[in-house]
Amino acid sequence: MSRFVAWMPDEAAQAGLMALRQKLGVTLPNAGNYQWRAAPQLHMTLRFLGYFSEDIEPELEESLAVLAADASRIVLQFDRVEYWPGSNVLVARPAESAQLNLLLHQIDSAASAAGYTEYAGPQTPHVTLAYADKRHPPSGATTCPSASCLEATRGHISIVTTATGGYTHDAWWPLQDPPLENPGYLR
Repeated sequence: MSRFVAWMPDEAAQAGLMALRQKLGVTLPNAGNYQWRAAPQLHMTLRFLGYFSEDIEPELEESLAVLAADASRIVLQFDRVEYWPGSNVLVARPAESAQLNLLLHQIDSAASAAGYTEYAGPQTPHVTLAYADKRHPPSGATTCPSASCLEATRGHISIVTTATGGYTHDAWWPLQDPPLENPGYLR
């Protein structure tokens, strides 16, 4: 079983990702032969942890709980779609942002501190939209169809394990609303 840290979209972001998925299903040649992901399967992989059968390190759970509470709303702007021939998947990729890079660095640091070091370092955040038809794979990268690019801001951080026919969410933490500034503090 593989385990990873993921961003799980809220309902609005999930609907936006499904709209993108459906638009691509109409515009890509041979898309009818792809294995498209269902709404509950949509997530953004943030950090692959490895292949495990044992329990999750409590230190990682504690770090991710704090991280999610501090991360508040994360602006994710999905602006391109890529075909990854090695995995034979069609993925949506978020635009680079300082906020996302900081989150990725924090997750990597938390995972490494908890002993998940085999896959440490930069990883490519992505949402798998479909497994492609190996006989007719899509070519290269493309920008999102303009009506389907989306900006997502809510959801939760989750530790996910692959399971037969889907995923199990071992632990998850909602992204919090940003804290209000102290109304008694004057600048």
